[in-house]
Amino acid sequence: MTDPNTTPSDQQPDAAVKALQDRLDSMQSKLSQIELDKVRLEERVKIATEKSAEPEAPVLNRDQLQSAVDAGQITESQRDEELARQLRESLRDELIQELDHKNTVSAQKKELQAEFDAYVAARPDLKVDGSEDLKRVQAEISEMKKRGLDQDLRTEVLAMKMVFGSLDRVKETTRSRRESHKETGGGSDRSTSTKTSDASWEKGLTSRQIDQFRNQAATLYKGEDDPFFLKVTTRARTKNVDRSQAA
Repeated sequence: MTDPNTTPSDQQPDAAVKALQDRLDSMQSKLSQIELDKVRLEERVKIATEKSAEPEAPVLNRDQLQSAVDAGQITESQRDEELARQLRESLRDELIQELDHKNTVSAQKKELQAEFDAYVAARPDLKVDGSEDLKRVQAEISEMKKRGLDQDLRTEVLAMKMVFGSLDRVKETTRSRRESHKETGGGSDRSTSTKTSDASWEKGLTSRQIDQFRNQAATLYKGEDDPFFLKVTTRARTKNVDRSQAA
């Protein structure tokens, strides 16, 4: 029961105090949450800082890798794979830096599209599903995606540069191939090239094979005098002879 001696004005201070206490409790709860978030953030920063401070594994040069081979720590094949990986990483980084230094996004996109179209015009097999050219470019794009790069126009152009070389080089090899095709009478690629250059490994190969092997010599092998490269071209030459005799 209400105390008859208590007036309404005596009850109002109690309600005001309770409302104030509720506001204080709410503010205290928010402050506690802020403190907790701060502690969590500091912990994440600490972990990230410690992780970034961890020393990266040293990159061994050719002499160091050879020493490891001599010591029996790695095989010659592992040495060659590591050197090839370092070369490809270096080339990718240079190409990425080259493309990242464009003036504006619109200018970069326009230039990339022009490069893309030029590569496709020079290597029309890129438009053919399942073609060797398309497979090689797709494989290079997959490697870039493993490094965290998204597949877009930039990575596609980079992949073409990695596979075929510079655009000037691709245009030059395409022009040479067309001139050679005209000199041989415009015959089918099944006929062997009569004389495309003075390189002995080119003899007995079609103009298309010569173009493909020349690109591979620069990207997959140690040059046109690489013993493994010469074995591959010899095998292709033998198959050409067998097909010619069967016909």
